[in-house]
Amino acid sequence: MKKLILLNILAALLLVGCGGQLMAEDRVVEEEPVMVVDGKMGEENVISAPSSEPSMTTSMAAPQMNSMMAESGMQPAAASRPLSRQIAQVSGSKEEQVIALAAVHPPIAEVLATYPGWVGYASADDESEVTWYVEFHSAEDEWMGDCHVNLETGEVYDVYMPRDLTDEEFAAGREKIEAYMQNSPEAAALLGDFSLWDHDIWYDKWDDNWHAWYNYGLDTWEFVFYLDGDSGSVWLDDYYDPNVLKGDEEAAWNRQQAVELAYQAPGIDEALDGYDNWYTYASDQGDGLWTVEFAADDQLLFSVLVDIVNWQVIEGGR
Repeated sequence: MKKLILLNILAALLLVGCGGQLMAEDRVVEEEPVMVVDGKMGEENVISAPSSEPSMTTSMAAPQMNSMMAESGMQPAAASRPLSRQIAQVSGSKEEQVIALAAVHPPIAEVLATYPGWVGYASADDESEVTWYVEFHSAEDEWMGDCHVNLETGEVYDVYMPRDLTDEEFAAGREKIEAYMQNSPEAAALLGDFSLWDHDIWYDKWDDNWHAWYNYGLDTWEFVFYLDGDSGSVWLDDYYDPNVLKGDEEAAWNRQQAVELAYQAPGIDEALDGYDNWYTYASDQGDGLWTVEFAADDQLLFSVLVDIVNWQVIEGGR
């Protein structure tokens, strides 16, 4: 009889233990975090961040994502799971959620996979905290790109995430530029014999265009191209002498030079002594001559005539 009672007690304990284990397993299954790319060879890892109060700005680094994943021991959510459900069940602050959503967006994930140690920053567009601005930086704090995220729908939009070309892509693009230059009437008219010119070609990922630089003695020309990714066609957008400033740039440079030279005029230090907030006016007189006036409180303090071509102070005084 005693043995029967003991067996019944043991059976009851086993049932309670199994039930508790099943309940625990049910609770684990309900936790389905969002998958993110952590910047390590494009591997998909899971954010399971501790819950915290949201703030207007925060950041998340790839190592932080790794550590959170290791602590949680969780597996990636199934790809067939609706994104809105993943968002609702992810732990962590809203900032961490939007960074995670942005990081798995294909054009962004492709770039992040080549930058180990990247860091993401997020801030809400307004007090509703529905739409968010996200930007990404490299481990060296180089700005890499940005986007917006709708936290309610999971939409990632306004994406600007330039990527570096592969060696194969660069070689193919360079070959197209070289071929275009050899058959370009504009290039032939400017350069004549191509063999006399040193040249280089590079790709600007920020503007998504190509530059060809040609130099011969004191002469330099730079050509700007765009390549159609679908058709592979090349078109020349612009060409110019990079040593010659254009329009407003040249005027601003000359004005800066005139003011700099005016500070070398005899008596200027005495004229400005006792004034902390003076301002300058520079007027182009032609042929490299500029008049520079120093004033404060609507009072003329000093006037200088300079020659920026010959770098001379012609005259100056009150």
